Amino acid sequence: MLLCSTARAQEYNYVNYNIRDGLAGSVVYHMVQDHDGFIWFATETGLSRFDGSRFKNFTTADGLPENEIVQLYVDSRNRVWIIPFKNKLCYYFKGKLYTSENDSLLRKLDIKHNITSVVENNKGVVGISELHKIHLINNDRVKTIETLNDSFAVSHIGLGFDGDFIVPLSRSSPAEIGIYKVAGDSLVHIMDMSRFHYITQNGHFMS
Repeated sequence: MLLCSTARAQEYNYVNYNIRDGLAGSVVYHMVQDHDGFIWFATETGLSRFDGSRFKNFTTADGLPENEIVQLYVDSRNRVWIIPFKNKLCYYFKGKLYTSENDSLLRKLDIKHNITSVVENNKGVVGISELHKIHLINNDRVKTIETLNDSFAVSHIGLGFDGDFIVPLSRSSPAEIGIYKVAGDSLVHIMDMSRFHYITQNGHFMS
């Protein structure tokens, strides 16, 4: 006997939120969820935190260095790292926004160019990449590693499968792309990129 049955595909409900619902901006560049369950949105006109029913927005009036926010990252301490469009960096922690104006840790960062990424390794060290520098934050200490020279650009900072920092460096003339590992106070070449590679959203290096 052959029995036939039909099954319905699982249906999902979607809710669309926009500036009429309280979202800070109509263009959203990035979003993350923190350890308390809040969802954060980086928008062109401010930062939004969503608790499941309402938005709380942050702008320069609340202490942001500028309103256009392009990227976010949540570390193991539940600090929400906020990357604005220009060469600034700040974070939100336990109800307060921290910038170089009110935080001694951020004042130690000599940021000259736009921040490209923030990621944390398996030892709790936060890595921050800008065009020609890697900044490492370990508790209240900051270490800055310069790239080989100004002809090399840092595209990102990510993590290898061992949990250590991996940095792709590129040079336009001559054309060259290599993968470097952070070792102490220097960058050590470990691989030439002979085929397509990328950094995943959680910061891991893949081929």
